[in-house]
Amino acid sequence: MRKRKAIIGIADTTFARINMGDIAEKTLRKTGEAIEIIRSTVPGVKDLPVASKKLIEEAKCNIVIACGWVGKGRLAEPDDIVE
Repeated sequence: MRKRKAIIGIADTTFARINMGDIAEKTLRKTGEAIEIIRSTVPGVKDLPVASKKLIEEAKCNIVIACGWVGKGRLAEPDDIVE
């Protein structure tokens, strides 16, 4: 029996201080698993729930990773990011 390819959605924001969507995508691709990644970039964190819902319902993603930055906290340091 053949393993089904997982469809993973990544929703991220335009104005994030770092490109979290790219980091998530690169990390997923490193796994070597058979996956399809569908990206959706929205203006801000308040748009992430709708983007995530659309990825699940319209793009038929099995799971969605929503990446956003809320508030005016400090900038991320390279050690804060797991790749």
